Amino acid sequence: MAGANAVELGLIGYQAPLTRFETQGERSRVVVPGIPLRASVWLARDTVGAYVATSARVRDTPVSVRRMDLVCVRAEDAGDGRAAVLVRTSLRDGVSFDPDPALVLQAGGQQTWLGTYPQSGLLGAEPVRGAGESGGEAVWFAGSDSGGRFELFAAPDGPRVLVVDSAVHMLATLVRVDGPWRAVRLGDGPYVVGYTRATPVERNDREAMRAQAVAQAQAAMAESGISPNARFENARASDTRPAVPAILRTREAVPVVRHIRAGAQVRLANGETFTMARSTPARIEQDDGPQVRVLAAVQPAVALHVSVAATDLSAP
Repeated sequence: MAGANAVELGLIGYQAPLTRFETQGERSRVVVPGIPLRASVWLARDTVGAYVATSARVRDTPVSVRRMDLVCVRAEDAGDGRAAVLVRTSLRDGVSFDPDPALVLQAGGQQTWLGTYPQSGLLGAEPVRGAGESGGEAVWFAGSDSGGRFELFAAPDGPRVLVVDSAVHMLATLVRVDGPWRAVRLGDGPYVVGYTRATPVERNDREAMRAQAVAQAQAAMAESGISPNARFENARASDTRPAVPAILRTREAVPVVRHIRAGAQVRLANGETFTMARSTPARIEQDDGPQVRVLAAVQPAVALHVSVAATDLSAP
């Protein structure tokens, strides 16, 4: 059967394991283990990623990644045992970046950087919990006041990375002091990193205290090795209903969830059919006849839009 892209197949994944076989232009052919599809599945090339095994600087960028961060793998072999990776940072509110060939996209307060990372440090499965980033001190810098203009440089006396607007205060993690220079991390991770000559300033208003508390909590999580990709399931202690898989949840309302019985035949958007090997939770999408349109959680991190007979659905 001819290949189809994930949208045509109705395939949805979130941090789902897969194997990439080839890349053609801006798309990659992949196989998602455990999904019985005869058609080749094609994804946008930049949706295929890997976990980082070790906290490190991404070469040719002013960005550092944490152990367990997810990065996009643009090319598995970029030479010298390294892979070309895309890393996204998030710095908003009055930050202006100097031109940099590694900065390939800026949109909505997010920045996408292209650099390289050791192939041996990229994993298909999330690494086990371990030591995270060293803490550092959460401090404030002002865009322009008695503390001096906040500019970030790639190295002491090196090229400038960014400058902050005069009216903006920037929360940073102070890593160390080296003479007149301060090494800092910016953002929630992955981080924009570099050096500044600016002096930290005092800021004691409520917004500042809240932001500083958040930064300290993030630092504590990093030091403890808690995954930055963790998804939490919240429910009332008195609620005895089965938990809804995260891949089936919606923001708008509590979804209507049923189970597709083991042995039921389902049909994909491209006409392909297969038999469910086990009872599978599914969110009702459209129910207007003998065939019901559902989103089936075939794996914890993978779901498929399929049609199934109403008689093959049961209450959870």
